Amino acid sequence: NNLSGSIPNEINYFTDLETLDLYYNKLLGAIPDLSQLIKLRQFDVDGNMLSGMAPESLFNLPSIVNMYLLNNKDLTGTIPVIGDTSRLEKISILGCSFTGSIPQSLTAVSTLRLLQMKDNAISGTIPAGLLSLPALETLGLHGNRLVGSIPSIDATATGTNGSALRSLSLGSNSLEGSLPDGIDTLIALQFLYAHDNALTGVIRNEIVALPLLEQLWLYENNLTGEIPEFTSSSSTLTDLFLSDNDLSGNLQDLLASAPTSIERIDVSNNNIRGFISDDINQLTKVQTFAVAGNKLTGVIPEDIVNLVSLTSFDFSSNPFLEGDLTSTLCTTPAIANKLIFAAADCNGGDPVRVNCDCCTECCDRSGECTPNNSD
Repeated sequence: NNLSGSIPNEINYFTDLETLDLYYNKLLGAIPDLSQLIKLRQFDVDGNMLSGMAPESLFNLPSIVNMYLLNNKDLTGTIPVIGDTSRLEKISILGCSFTGSIPQSLTAVSTLRLLQMKDNAISGTIPAGLLSLPALETLGLHGNRLVGSIPSIDATATGTNGSALRSLSLGSNSLEGSLPDGIDTLIALQFLYAHDNALTGVIRNEIVALPLLEQLWLYENNLTGEIPEFTSSSSTLTDLFLSDNDLSGNLQDLLASAPTSIERIDVSNNNIRGFISDDINQLTKVQTFAVAGNKLTGVIPEDIVNLVSLTSFDFSSNPFLEGDLTSTLCTTPAIANKLIFAAADCNGGDPVRVNCDCCTECCDRSGECTPNNSD
């Protein structure tokens, strides 16, 4: 609709109201006190221009199940203590300006299925037990000011059917410590985002073996140890983003075990050794392949032309990696005509280690990259 103005205080007179959907309008001002709406089950003001403090009583209405306050960037407030009789299933404050911490009382809301707090200013630590809620399917805490470690997952608390958690988004905070104990028990997990933190420790093989995992984003941390190896149960993985860590191991081991479902690989800026093996040819769905800033050697295989889905690659800052992409990738129209980004060490040196007329950027041995003007 195209409603404007504010939400009137008189809305409280409608004490039998069960659903109040005001999403995607142009409503301004504060959310009034709604404490008289004791039958209200759903409150949705997504995508308005509301501001001021969200009333704490809203979170403890006796019948409230779904509460969508998202996409009101000037809406502030804190998440209050939630009563132990709460029926809440879905809370979304995505893209607002909430502050304060996540209350421990949320870990007692056994009905909670979605907790979406992405892009606010929530601080403090993640309460112990939050990731073990039996019904929780989506936990979105990306882009806040959270500190401390990621709490462990208690498999005994998630019920006989195991954890329901499908999406765990913790990126762009200041979290420390290792990936939590019990994370390998999240058998329904499809999306794990913990990038841009200060995590340490290793990536256990059991994580990439989760049977439904599709996207693993752990880039820009302080992770160590070897890059994980895949098993036959990793058949759903599409995204592997591990760049900007301190990982080691051999690239050929990764390529030999990578599932054919994979579409994006970025392991740039680590300490990975080895070479680009012919096993890469089985990864025909790969669109992004980035291995820049490692210690790779050998020759880029000519059969890389079999990567017919490729739209982006980065081989740069590997001073002992050689190859002639000009006569392979660059002369394969099915790939060259759709390249969005392509970088290699095709500047400096005598001779140049990588020939690449179709690269968008050419880098030298110092790591400095400039636009390629070979055309």
